[in-house]
Amino acid sequence: MRIDIFCDCGESIGLGHIKRCENLILQIQTLFSFMHFKITFHSYPFALPSYPLDLVVIDSYLADLEFYDLLMQNAQILLVLDDTHRLAYPPKSFILRPTFGATAHTFQCYAGSEYIILHPAFLAPSHTQESSKHILITLGGSQQNALILEILNALPSSYTPIILNPFFTHPHYQTFCNLSAKQVCSLIDSCEFVITAGGGSLNEAFMRQKKIIALCLAPNQKPQLSSYPTLPSLAKFFSLQEFKNALPTLLASLTPASTPPLIGSKLPLMLTHLIHSLIASKIPHLKPLCTLLESQKLQVLALRNQQEVREASFDSKIISPKEHFEFISSLQPHQLYFAYLQDSQIIGVIGIIPTSNQEATISLYKDLHLPKVGDLLLECILECAQLLNLKILNLKVLKNNTRAICFYQKHHFFITKQDCHSLSMQRNLLQ
Repeated sequence: MRIDIFCDCGESIGLGHIKRCENLILQIQTLFSFMHFKITFHSYPFALPSYPLDLVVIDSYLADLEFYDLLMQNAQILLVLDDTHRLAYPPKSFILRPTFGATAHTFQCYAGSEYIILHPAFLAPSHTQESSKHILITLGGSQQNALILEILNALPSSYTPIILNPFFTHPHYQTFCNLSAKQVCSLIDSCEFVITAGGGSLNEAFMRQKKIIALCLAPNQKPQLSSYPTLPSLAKFFSLQEFKNALPTLLASLTPASTPPLIGSKLPLMLTHLIHSLIASKIPHLKPLCTLLESQKLQVLALRNQQEVREASFDSKIISPKEHFEFISSLQPHQLYFAYLQDSQIIGVIGIIPTSNQEATISLYKDLHLPKVGDLLLECILECAQLLNLKILNLKVLKNNTRAICFYQKHHFFITKQDCHSLSMQRNLLQ
């Protein structure tokens, strides 16, 4: 499946949009390692591609509402990254506000520090020895040469500056550019202080528990910087003069950071909902279990607790609502469960759990009062398998469930193994 990323970038804009989109895609690829995604980046000014769009991610402060509407009309799923809720985005789009202090304003809006996007390197323990009085100056990927020189001139001579910027070079200072995320992380860890802009590098320094001086360099950084918690390890400035006046005493007054909160802790669950919704959007009538309303989840439970369904299951006990909701909440990214809706009623459920890039274990159950639903559900499983490029489907069925065995054999499954209670069956999708 395709993922198209539309993001601002350039000498005056920097690399912040690209960087966090890359980190977002990395998390998706890590969570859904059994899936293949074709990734395409588009930079401003944007043009709509000629091919069909699956998942579109847009991180822009330049695009107008008309372009967002155009994306929504052509994409299966639209994810908008926006710290400030800049526009009234199209209905049904997913909104991600990955910044401190942000709040959700729609059903599909995910906001706050628990959704901040970071490269996994910044979540790992430090293995680098910190050098006292070393200061990392990292103001993002834009051209900030004049500002960096002003900061260097204002620093006391007893401090050792290190500069991370793609445009700045100087014969008397250590300068770096084009580093990997792990290298940037090690560079931050090696310094006692970080002077940063109010963007993604602020979150990175915060996670590494550094003494931080944050400068607001662009209007879109002000809300994030303003909402950052007041901490003895962090000084925030909204003007250069204010920063320069405070600098002589500021460095001595900052104290080491305490353990940071669980930044980004809810992002994996949000991305799980997103990709499950993307898969479901390709197949009519399907909706991920993890995105169902409570009343719909209870419909699923009623189907699962039908006597004949229970007796055909490996666990035949009646499942309580509490157990049911806990099961849905515990589903992992690779555990793909979808409800089949017909006229707003859930009439069946399918499960697909990939065990490798080519194989998956499947399951299904249905409303026993309706005919031919099993065929519909199995057809949905086959469509999902095609989307995921699966080659082999496996299942287990109780040996005494002759009706189910005949159903699967009719649909080209064959017995591969059996014991005293159950049969293992398989279908090769290449045949």
